[in-house]
Amino acid sequence: MVFGISLPTAATPYCSAAARPEQRWVSAEDFTTAARMTVGLGLLALPFALRERLLAFVARRRTRSKAGPRFRSVARMTALLAGETARDPRTLLFQWHRHHLAYELLVLRTALGGKPDFPYLLRGSEHLHAALARGRGVVFWGMPFLYVPLVPAIVLYREGLASVALSRWTHGYARTRLGAALLNPIRVRAENRFLLDRVVIGRNCSPLPALRRLLDELRHNRPVSILLAPLAERLLDVPFAGGRLRVPSGPLRLAARARCPVLPVCCWWEDGRFVVEIDEPLPALADGDRGTQAAAELARRLEIRVRRVPDQFHWPNPSFVPPHLAVAATGRTQGRGGPQPSS
Repeated sequence: MVFGISLPTAATPYCSAAARPEQRWVSAEDFTTAARMTVGLGLLALPFALRERLLAFVARRRTRSKAGPRFRSVARMTALLAGETARDPRTLLFQWHRHHLAYELLVLRTALGGKPDFPYLLRGSEHLHAALARGRGVVFWGMPFLYVPLVPAIVLYREGLASVALSRWTHGYARTRLGAALLNPIRVRAENRFLLDRVVIGRNCSPLPALRRLLDELRHNRPVSILLAPLAERLLDVPFAGGRLRVPSGPLRLAARARCPVLPVCCWWEDGRFVVEIDEPLPALADGDRGTQAAAELARRLEIRVRRVPDQFHWPNPSFVPPHLAVAATGRTQGRGGPQPSS
């Protein structure tokens, strides 16, 4: 029980053992994450001024590093956007690492029961209230910014608009069995404090039981929150920031089934406060529509926000295919006989 709210876990049944692919038990990244959390606990015990200096020092060290997929991805994207933002790419990279560290500490503090007291501005709440007034629920679609999903969940909880969240068993830090059992619950615990409930898709299982549960929640006029991630079978490939964005069609089809709107949710830190923006509803799916128009509109809106705060977008997110990889993929596809439709 947290703030008087019961948080049962609605997990889908596991598949048969024969149908499961091999799952790793542990990885080196699990130990790195555990060490990073241990350091974070020490930082939380320090005075604010000293902690801020140490975080800036760590962010500068990471900025100078030339190794790792995170550096390559973020450096590539900051270089892409530097001309429009009129900011130095290395400054953007430093700020990106600084925001990433701040979010990790926020997760730890919240998981430990701390009160996340921060100033915020909620934009677009009229779209949410208009949707709930129709009595068919609403789907929040969390965009891949660094402070999502925890900060939007906290803000919506404070506004009396807590939601039912959908996630997979790997939600958090790790995809291994040991990491999912020991590390991921830390992030899940932090978020669950500000949710009505969480629906979990179990390991190697069909998402259909979870989606049926979400459909029932929408029929009871409850908000449902889903993160943008390319983990579904049906992905829509649309242009985004010089590359491609892989958008799952599941949330669009779920909303069409429930006859409710899909509202993209973005979050960033600006002018000493968090800005949580609930965007206008995406175009509804028509009969026979796979969602390409809605996905393209989502990518267009998201790119506007990303170009505004490129240092807070989660560039390593697998939903985003960088420009050079998108060109290579297009070349391979055309070599096989032309572009292939998304499924």
